[in-house]
Amino acid sequence: MNVGIIGSGASFDRHIRILDEIQDVRIVGYYSFGIPLTDITFSNVVAAYHSPDLLIDGADAMIFSGPGRLHNKLVEKALRKGKHILLHPMAIRSSDEAMQLVKLAREANVMLKVHNVGSINLKGLQKMIADVSGIKFIELHYYRNIHQRTVSNPILEDLLINTQVVSTLVKGQVLSVKAKGLSMLSAIPEIINARLEYNNGCAVNITCNIVAARDDFQATIILKDRCIKYDFISHKLTSWNIQHKKNHNDSPLIIDNIEIENPDPLLDELSGFILSAGSGCKHQDETECGFEPFILTERILEKVRKSVIQYT
Repeated sequence: MNVGIIGSGASFDRHIRILDEIQDVRIVGYYSFGIPLTDITFSNVVAAYHSPDLLIDGADAMIFSGPGRLHNKLVEKALRKGKHILLHPMAIRSSDEAMQLVKLAREANVMLKVHNVGSINLKGLQKMIADVSGIKFIELHYYRNIHQRTVSNPILEDLLINTQVVSTLVKGQVLSVKAKGLSMLSAIPEIINARLEYNNGCAVNITCNIVAARDDFQATIILKDRCIKYDFISHKLTSWNIQHKKNHNDSPLIIDNIEIENPDPLLDELSGFILSAGSGCKHQDETECGFEPFILTERILEKVRKSVIQYT
């Protein structure tokens, strides 16, 4: 399969290195927004294109590896030309745009998938939970070092990381969304608290803070017979298993401490996209395409805009 990449220089090398490991993939080339082509150095020799249209014409599948306001039009153009698409979610601006892309992919009978952001690999955590349908409550605390901002609207991308986790672990329909936000240093919300309730009885609480002193990302997951605490940065997991004891002097808790393997999720993501694109597996809805976290993030931010408190 011939694959082209459009995005920013920061993400090219990682995508190219991993694509080079996937069988039956030929990297046609790349097109860069904003960074001079001469300033980009790769581990592999890949052709630089000065026209995104020429790159799209020469590819079977296109990867949009980063955010970009101009990507949406190029994605539409590629879909109309029958190209499979792997898309960074920050390249779209609204749920309406997402639905339009899903419609175009169906009409062209091609694969449309949304990139994950944040390099979070949830396979190990899912394996430890075993049955995600048993999850009753999730508490997410996400703190971003104030000096680590790399995008123009960091709260959107960082909140999206949280909703990716939630959408992966909770299999149900969102019944209600409540959210509040604080603006402390700028006009955009920098601290958000959201509560989600699902039709399967699960409740989720998210605190997202991008003006923190250090990075921290923790999850507490409550099931009917145990409590799991997971650190997404250190990949360390603690599980409190509740056992009913006949002897009241015995502790009802069995505590396990485990370190979860965290392989680069991009390899699985790119391999799955290439396999699905070549297998004829099409006709996805917005959930199968991976837009669910973006749509949920948009719902939360809509609530925040109506209630944000500004201290600037």
